[in-house]
Amino acid sequence: MTGEALDELDRAISDLGLKGVQIYSNMSGEPLDSPAFLPFYEKMAKYNLPIWIHPTHWEYYRWIHDYRLIQIFGWPFDTSLAMARLVFGGILQRYPDLKFIIHHLGGMIPYFSERITGFYEDDPHVYGALFPYELQKPPIKYFKMMYADTVVNGSISALKCGYSFYGPEHVVFATDHPFGPEKGERWTREILKSVRTLEIPPEDKQKIFEDNARRILKL
Repeated sequence: MTGEALDELDRAISDLGLKGVQIYSNMSGEPLDSPAFLPFYEKMAKYNLPIWIHPTHWEYYRWIHDYRLIQIFGWPFDTSLAMARLVFGGILQRYPDLKFIIHHLGGMIPYFSERITGFYEDDPHVYGALFPYELQKPPIKYFKMMYADTVVNGSISALKCGYSFYGPEHVVFATDHPFGPEKGERWTREILKSVRTLEIPPEDKQKIFEDNARRILKL
């Protein structure tokens, strides 16, 4: 990341009052643990403001755009790759105060958390070379340091899975409006309903709807 980009970051936050920045799940194909991004993470850790991660894609296959497969499955997959690079690449270990807000409730991570743990803990003679960065904590603890939004389009089972994984302190409300069916109204309606009907304490719903965002955005 160039000095010009970092200067603009300072201007946006210090002069314009922005409460965070958004990046993509890969930057023109570069992973988010690339050394080029370290100055950016260092600045954001000092500002103590969140980094939103929105999925994008890279051309894995020439047919990935058929049937809107890139949006349906490709984006959550790329989000999961980005989160894994931040964990296994040591970014969250190096900057433990960084706050990432991840779209789509963290993609595949809550559902595959035990698979992540299993592969990480498997025979080091077989898989050790795949994880050259020595983590100070189990990887799942770093994944749980991130925040995840409620954009699972009204799926109660997916929301339960994410809530169980991240806990009430690390789930924040979002809707994806104005995108989706009915110019965004359908998903907004269904996501609101899913959080309201989730069988969790009222104080946890309050955290999801409002308190967590106010805390991390310093509102």
